[in-house]
Amino acid sequence: MEKPGDVTDVPRLESGNPNLVRGQSTRFLTDASFWTLRNINLGYTFNKDLVNKLGLNALRLSVTGENLLIQSARTGLDPQYNLAGTPAGNDYSPARIFSVGLNLTF
Repeated sequence: MEKPGDVTDVPRLESGNPNLVRGQSTRFLTDASFWTLRNINLGYTFNKDLVNKLGLNALRLSVTGENLLIQSARTGLDPQYNLAGTPAGNDYSPARIFSVGLNLTF
């Protein structure tokens, strides 16, 4: 017969149980699924008419972004990190980087 409090999401407090540390629980399991935009590279090659007017053979402009976005329903720590709060072998979050490139061919 169920009594009030038998069905709960709060674990029962136990003391004096030597196997307490070895017990299995789903109490702290969370959905850590995520998606990320790690790298994007956009480039534009200018047309020959404009390039020739500038006295060049070729002209290309590019923009690159790294570690731009991470999306997750998980709250708290970054889902890429372990419970200690750091990714394996790395103590820092990946930096968000933007780069611009210009290729000129004479």
